[in-house]
Amino acid sequence: MALGVLNKDGVLVIVGVLLAFLGISVTSVVLIAGPKLVMGMFSFIYKFFVI
Repeated sequence: MALGVLNKDGVLVIVGVLLAFLGISVTSVVLIAGPKLVMGMFSFIYKFFVI
């Protein structure tokens, strides 16, 4: 990438797009795998503290 093209507005736009993409990815992962991960984490913590 040419640094001359990226002024502050360009950097802000790129950062905004990356943050939006990251947010959508995290949201989809949480919606799809969230319940399983949370239940697995809680059961792991429960076993770890009980034993």
